Amino acid sequence: MDQVAGVEGGTASPPVVPRAARPEDVGEIVRLARQMYQELGAEPPAHGGWVAWTTVAAQVLAGRLGRDVMVFVVDDPRRAGRLASCGAGTIWTALPNPGRQDPCVGYIQWMSTDPEWRRGGRSRAVLRALLEWFEASGVGMVELHASTMGEPLYRSAGFAESRWGTALRRHPLDQMAGKPVP
Repeated sequence: MDQVAGVEGGTASPPVVPRAARPEDVGEIVRLARQMYQELGAEPPAHGGWVAWTTVAAQVLAGRLGRDVMVFVVDDPRRAGRLASCGAGTIWTALPNPGRQDPCVGYIQWMSTDPEWRRGGRSRAVLRALLEWFEASGVGMVELHASTMGEPLYRSAGFAESRWGTALRRHPLDQMAGKPVP
């Protein structure tokens, strides 16, 4: 796996080396995912708020980690047991289209870096690790939903709008955010 060296304050920082998440990382991964959702303006879930969401998210991730979900993380160098960055990937099966005969599609989610560790190459290193994992798994097409903050990173890694149309979704959270529903 590639290493990414950052420069902070004019001095070289140690290389950023993501690692595969372990079961003991689940709580930290969910913490970072919750932070990401809150920064994106997500409201607390209606049933049980963020505490209930955190519990369910941790249970689901713990049950799927290393099976159909791969998460790469970067450790916080100042605090043992704490993560600075993470990103999750899943592989799902779609129907083929004329440009893609292979039904396997990768999806990236929960890309999140603690604010104090942003702009140091951590997200880029996690993204690179996920893309290498997808490639090693034989997955050629990878999708994601980009936040405004993350979009430049994803575009620099080759993500772009599909020529097959605009990706749209219908979801109650979008409706609650004031987006019109036909």
